Amino acid sequence: MGGKLRTTQQSTLKVLPDGCIDIVFRKCHSSGYVGTLTGVMSEYMDVPISEEVFFIGVRFRPGGVRAIFQTNVDLFSGQRVHFSDLNTTWTELQERLNGNEFQCMDLLNRYFLATINKNINVQFSTHMANILDQIYHYQGNVTIQHLARSEGLSTRHLQRLFYEWTGLNPKTFCRIVRFHYTLKQLSKGTFSLDGYSDQAHFIREFRALSGVTPSRFMSDLFNTQTMNRIKLYENERL
Repeated sequence: MGGKLRTTQQSTLKVLPDGCIDIVFRKCHSSGYVGTLTGVMSEYMDVPISEEVFFIGVRFRPGGVRAIFQTNVDLFSGQRVHFSDLNTTWTELQERLNGNEFQCMDLLNRYFLATINKNINVQFSTHMANILDQIYHYQGNVTIQHLARSEGLSTRHLQRLFYEWTGLNPKTFCRIVRFHYTLKQLSKGTFSLDGYSDQAHFIREFRALSGVTPSRFMSDLFNTQTMNRIKLYENERL
């Protein structure tokens, strides 16, 4: 949990979908921390940031936020909700954070642990735990039918569970997991089309989830050999 960012000029921060839900507290030099809840995203987001902006982030893994809000998380999908639009408990947390700036991480850790312990009886889905484990095991390359059969569920029931616990449908969630597995491969200097039907499918998915081509996204991060292979695939589509 946590992060701090400072920039000396107006710019944007590209945020990629990852299947998680975030609570972010932003602070400008002219005001205190302001909290927002960002629901799960199905596409990338360019977030504007300006000079002297600080933030603290709390990230909830898929399914984890139900222990905090005790509600179906699809209510927040694709939304950015200000704490002032939630109940008084969250505005009070925001005020406490501004009053204890030098102990903010400790305050947030204690607050969320206490909330989880208080809501310990929130219903847990063994089905969802098993399904998520399978999706990560197969790096997103698994069919919805296989997931449903493995848990003895209908595909319709599986769809409903996914929306309630993650805020996404299972197909989109698998796409996101596969995308991040590809990024992990590239970070190691390797590249393959595993999980994609062909290079056109790979480029289309990469653009949809990041907003740019693979070579543009990776240009400042990876070696020339890997970059040349990516560009070759892209050029074959021209």
